[in-house]
Amino acid sequence: MRLVLCALMLMLSGPVVAQAVAATTPAPAPAAATAVTPVQTVDLAATSTSYTKAEIAAAGEVAFGRASPEMNKLLAKVFDEMGEPSAYIDGRQAGGAFIFGASYGSGKLFHKVEGAQPVFWTGPSFGLDVGADGAQVMMLVYHLHDTNDMFRRFGAATGRAFAVGGLSAQYLVHDDVVVVPISLGVGLRLGVNAGWLNFTREKRLIPF
Repeated sequence: MRLVLCALMLMLSGPVVAQAVAATTPAPAPAAATAVTPVQTVDLAATSTSYTKAEIAAAGEVAFGRASPEMNKLLAKVFDEMGEPSAYIDGRQAGGAFIFGASYGSGKLFHKVEGAQPVFWTGPSFGLDVGADGAQVMMLVYHLHDTNDMFRRFGAATGRAFAVGGLSAQYLVHDDVVVVPISLGVGLRLGVNAGWLNFTREKRLIPF
């Protein structure tokens, strides 16, 4: 009889014990929220090492005071031949020659990686040039990985004529660095201009 009563008591107390155990067992912690990493956008213009045609066209519009179809055509030709420049110069050049003369200029060198700094240039002008030259000038510079390579002598041997809206372009070379001056100015210069330009950090009076 006692065994039967004990068994009944255990059966009745089972649910109570289970409820007590359940009440004392802590609930599982909620799952931690997964952190979402924001997508970072990359400014391609800031990371590029060269200037696009649009950037050069905008700089040319500021330098020359206006945009023109002639400038767009000239830039299109240079970009087709050389691609995007790693630097450009915005400045002014003055000089005049008949058989022999000199040219002087000053401006600012803008390098895509190293930033801006002043630049000066001088050079003789040999050839059959007619008239005076007082020009706003922009120079596109190619393969200039280090701005220290800018300050040297660049040679040129090319015919030049102001024909389309007073615009002209020529090529100057030293090793693998190429400088392409684009000029807009007064006067008329015809014939062969076979000289060079020497770029310096400070102004010089002697062009040689």
